[in-house]
Amino acid sequence: MARRCEFLNYGWPKGTYGIDLAEVALESGGRVATKRQTRRVPAKAVTAKKRKVGTRPKNPPEIEESIEVNGLPLLVWGVRLSAYFLALGGIVLLVYAVKGFGTDPNSFPLGFRVDLVVATIYFVLGVAGSLIGFFMPRFSLRFVPVFAAVVTALAVLGTFFTNPFGMQLSMRDSTFHWAAAALAWVLWFYAKGQEREQV
Repeated sequence: MARRCEFLNYGWPKGTYGIDLAEVALESGGRVATKRQTRRVPAKAVTAKKRKVGTRPKNPPEIEESIEVNGLPLLVWGVRLSAYFLALGGIVLLVYAVKGFGTDPNSFPLGFRVDLVVATIYFVLGVAGSLIGFFMPRFSLRFVPVFAAVVTALAVLGTFFTNPFGMQLSMRDSTFHWAAAALAWVLWFYAKGQEREQV
């Protein structure tokens, strides 16, 4: 008796194929008797797994994320430092809310003598920077120049003007603003240089 095996796909569930077994036997008189049987087997036993050309990876968001922040870890860590502005601005605003919004900032402890308007700016920058630095680092390259421009403006106003827009900016505040702005600009130009090298 001869046995012939055909591998056919009868539309079985994904991962299986139908194997059509045909047993051919010669009976007396020259007639051919065929006995057919079909059963399911794993697809790996029949053929290697086919790989589609041009298919996208299973987790594209993670790959895209790594590409967008790749080469800019220093910049991201710099953005995360804006959490300091969040903490400082939040504490000072809380003190103003308790003591009154007309309180003289010079009555606060050293390190917290921040004007009400400046504390509000700190808080806004801190919230935005913390969200981007810890949860959306892909936007770090866009946030840093905005942060640097705002802090530079505070430094210029405090250095060349007296009580601009009603803000009390001491020389100590201006020195801090110049240092923070310089650090932000350096980080941004460094990140832009790294971005050009990757292109």
